[in-house]
Amino acid sequence: VTSIADNAFDEVKTLKSVMIPTSFASLIEYKDGITALTLVGTDAITNAIFEGYTSLTEIAIASDVASVEAGAFANLSKLTAISIVGEGDAYIVKDGCLIETATKTLVAGIGNVTVPIDGSVTAIGAYAFAGNVTVTAIAIPKDATIGEGAFAGCDSLERVYYYGTDWQTDAKDAGTPDGVAVYTYSENQPTAEGNFFYVKDGKIAIWW
Repeated sequence: VTSIADNAFDEVKTLKSVMIPTSFASLIEYKDGITALTLVGTDAITNAIFEGYTSLTEIAIASDVASVEAGAFANLSKLTAISIVGEGDAYIVKDGCLIETATKTLVAGIGNVTVPIDGSVTAIGAYAFAGNVTVTAIAIPKDATIGEGAFAGCDSLERVYYYGTDWQTDAKDAGTPDGVAVYTYSENQPTAEGNFFYVKDGKIAIWW
């Protein structure tokens, strides 16, 4: 298939799942009824591709996708799963996070994710979690940078585990909602109670 005609999906109101070349995604009619979408082809993944797909819970992208635009998944509030089809190494999915391997940038956090703290992520990309209304806790890996608007619209976010030293600046730039409890890293048990965490066997644990 090298082209899809205009109106090819006209009046197709019961379609729930579709695999389609990325460049043709906009031709689907009644996008709001589709819950699973597989995009193939080498085009970049952009925010515009998902316009109108308001019910998506699952997305699969081809392994040969060359780039993912910052905030591409920001308007998909029901999205809970993302996967990669085929063999490739430009992006990986780990613990619900879409990660650009070359830069170790987390470009999208899907659903109530667990951010890897094993060194596979060194940056939280711009708008990486924007619009994610499911996530309740986010770990920011050691020495990781945080992009603009990374946590904007994360209305269910309750806790952030933070290695850094200037949360006020990072929180403002990232668009973090008010009222989020911030836990700071302490290798040894602190002498005074507060919001502190440590890492045991590769997982976050709370002091006290």
